[in-house]
Amino acid sequence: MPILLAGLVGAFIGVTVNGIANISHGQNFFHNWGMAAFTGFIGGATANIIGDANLGFLRSTLAHAHLGAMMTGISGGNPLHGAVAGAFGSIIGTGIGKSLENTQSAWLAGGIMAVSGGIAGGFGSVIAGGSFWDGFRNGTISALLNHAAHQFTKIVEKKRNSVDGNQ
Repeated sequence: MPILLAGLVGAFIGVTVNGIANISHGQNFFHNWGMAAFTGFIGGATANIIGDANLGFLRSTLAHAHLGAMMTGISGGNPLHGAVAGAFGSIIGTGIGKSLENTQSAWLAGGIMAVSGGIAGGFGSVIAGGSFWDGFRNGTISALLNHAAHQFTKIVEKKRNSVDGNQ
């Protein structure tokens, strides 16, 4: 996935999750949307770069933890909460991705990975004492723009090769 596209998807996720959190706190949906878009853009682009780097499980998890810490810190939250959320989202994204390697539907696999990573990130953040929604954003970005994006590419390539007779 091109870095600019990953950044734009990350910005969309950031604004959407921020808006949901705002509504749940009785605020306007677009309150603080600029910061949400900025951190989402940076997070999305960086998560995609982490996936392209092929760091392996441990290094990838640590990179997503660092990314989560930075995104949460920039947003004014506790970096530890973001680190736990990023790590949980990455771990669950990896696990779900492995379990869905043979699926035929790239869209279904990506959706399951994104939602699972988001929920794991949310719970990880809460366990560390932070906000579910901040963790959900970090986990979704890690799972969707790294793990799911690369899983999607693998599934599409696999289908293309089978249609072309190369497999």
